[in-house]
Amino acid sequence: MKIFLVAIAIAFTFSLPVAHAASTDETPAPPKELTDARTALNAKDYAGAEVLLAKAVKVSPDNADAWNLLGFATRKQGKKDAAEAHYTKALSLNSSHKGALEYMGMLFIETGRIEQARENLKKLDVACLFGCDEFDRLKKAIETGQTY
Repeated sequence: MKIFLVAIAIAFTFSLPVAHAASTDETPAPPKELTDARTALNAKDYAGAEVLLAKAVKVSPDNADAWNLLGFATRKQGKKDAAEAHYTKALSLNSSHKGALEYMGMLFIETGRIEQARENLKKLDVACLFGCDEFDRLKKAIETGQTY
């Protein structure tokens, strides 16, 4: 019995650092440039946001949010080819990224590719499961032809 209790104590002791490491092994905080870019986007400073987001993707090249927002900032400036490349990168990092699916769908509408926008809507339907704003906005944009 004593050996059994010692074995449990040892197992418990060795499991603590692993559990602690797992709980602190979270996604790193977004780079400061990403936070500042969100402020610029809210102020409709798309050129300023683009500069900040270009820095953000250099600092965090695997950050799908940064790539998505870089796509948004470039699309809002009329740089549609660049925007599509950025959305594609975001989706290569996270194929169910709701923001990138929505914004790329908006780009598809703006470039007359309604069927591709509908495909993104189908992907959003799966990604959102119980519905989400991204799905609702893209659906409305497809129906009305009005993007943002």
